[in-house]
Amino acid sequence: MQFIIRILKLFYLPEINRRIDDWASRLRELEISLHKKEKAQPIKREFRPATKITDRLLMPDASDKSFLGRSIRLGVMLNIRWVSILSQLLIIGIFKFALGFPIDLLPLTLICFVSIGINLYLASTRFYSEWLREREAFWILFIDLVILAAILFYTGGIENPFVILLLIPSTIGVTILTLSSSIILTVSVLFINSFLSQYHMALPWPDPIVPLVPPLYIFCTWLSINLATLFISSYSWQIAIDARRMNSALNETQIALLREKRISALGALAASAAHELGSPLSTIAVIARELSHEIPKDSPIYPDIELMISETIRCRDILTLLSNRPESVVMFERIPISHLIMELGENHRKSEDKQLVVTRYNPDNTSEPELPNNPEFIHGLDNLIHNAFQFAESKVVVSINWTLTHLFIVISDDGPGFSPAILSKIGEPYLSSRTGVKGHMGLGIFIATTLLQRSKATVSFANQHYGGAEIRIHWNRQLLAQNDEEQLLG
Repeated sequence: MQFIIRILKLFYLPEINRRIDDWASRLRELEISLHKKEKAQPIKREFRPATKITDRLLMPDASDKSFLGRSIRLGVMLNIRWVSILSQLLIIGIFKFALGFPIDLLPLTLICFVSIGINLYLASTRFYSEWLREREAFWILFIDLVILAAILFYTGGIENPFVILLLIPSTIGVTILTLSSSIILTVSVLFINSFLSQYHMALPWPDPIVPLVPPLYIFCTWLSINLATLFISSYSWQIAIDARRMNSALNETQIALLREKRISALGALAASAAHELGSPLSTIAVIARELSHEIPKDSPIYPDIELMISETIRCRDILTLLSNRPESVVMFERIPISHLIMELGENHRKSEDKQLVVTRYNPDNTSEPELPNNPEFIHGLDNLIHNAFQFAESKVVVSINWTLTHLFIVISDDGPGFSPAILSKIGEPYLSSRTGVKGHMGLGIFIATTLLQRSKATVSFANQHYGGAEIRIHWNRQLLAQNDEEQLLG
């Protein structure tokens, strides 16, 4: 068994070696338990802190901005390369031995072995779960492109139908690389395509008479490859950029929602603590007052009694303040929509020194709808109301209209309104006229709409005819009730 383990460890693959060591230790433990009749003494284990990772290959580079959200794992890259290598060997074998093409196997085999050697080197010196840096991913894709170009050079160049494979490295590159690296890789494809259109070995052909490829066909192939490279690269880059921005914005949304949940939980805990501490604090206050009446004023402990009374009053005021905080409402407790709007708008009204007007309209004479006071509603509505107060000149109007089946909330202000450039794209992440100013990232409206849409709401934005912005939020009350049940059950 030990001999087999030594043979396997000769390959020096980190993950395999780690598993082999684990198996070997288990086998040794099993041998000890089988050969020793006496019970093994328990092994004393000392607690040792985890070793700090100092290997630069395993640590993200803080200066490399592409490391977060753009790179690729080494295992994924190696799997892609193995599939590519096996495909190349399979195609060469089919055309050589099955179809009888006079292909020179020596240079093609050497090129494939170079690619295999690179894969084995990466697999033996790095961990499969390791993230590649942007520069490393670029060089791997660039080397793959050069290897593919060398194979095409020996098999007819641009006359080879498999020249279309030149699109693969650039297409993969633009999805994981920065703009500069993607441009370099795309330009390299264009250069290699142009080179292969002029310089290459003759196209292997099984018949004695080799067909002549018209120059016009070669030119059209060259043009189509170049146009496809430019189009696919630019299209893939736009999709990748949008996906990265959306992923980053959704992460910010989750962080904001988690922060709101923590605030709600903290408020509920504060209200519960205020309620529980109220009775013993009142008892302490009563006893302190009784002692102040019984102890003479010239007693040395009388100042301490007065200090106790003043501190109990202070504690009572603090508990009253905690119990009256808006965040202290129990999560998922239902609250009338107008009360929630007033609570959210009151803080912004005081800080911005502007007027808040809340109107209600109900043509069906039905009872006012109640919304679950959960973080999604609070944070979503609070962001939109806060945004309206920041841009308003003097007044923010919130209109609440409801029927038996629908609920509308319209938030309007008397400010400058949305600019046409912003209005056409509003709701997208990182979009704001104040991006980069005083910490504004352009995520407020995106987070608000995302959270409200989770409650089955539709949010629309417009400018009023007489000036100012207008935000319309609409719920189907049946869908809203279903969402409320899902929140309670979940």
